[in-house]
Amino acid sequence: METGLTAIFSIVTTIIAGVILHAIKSGQKKAQSREEDRDKREQLTLEAINASFCVNKELVSCVLDGKPANGELDEAYEYQRNVKHKIEDYAREKASRS
Repeated sequence: METGLTAIFSIVTTIIAGVILHAIKSGQKKAQSREEDRDKREQLTLEAINASFCVNKELVSCVLDGKPANGELDEAYEYQRNVKHKIEDYAREKASRS
């Protein structure tokens, strides 16, 4: 009788430990996924800031110095548009996963 209770107790303890380990692993996977999403979002944000800076730099030289728009302004604007599309794609991807 005592051996049977010990066996049942051992099985229950093992099951509880397994459930707890599964919960911990699941939480770690979710945390890692959130961290990867946060890194991607931060990278896109920094890229957007850089793109805006590039366009503003070229526009200021055109407006203040009276220089005509050149290829650098066109390149900066194209870079800004590409970054905008990356951000929109990221937002659509996040919305589709939700």
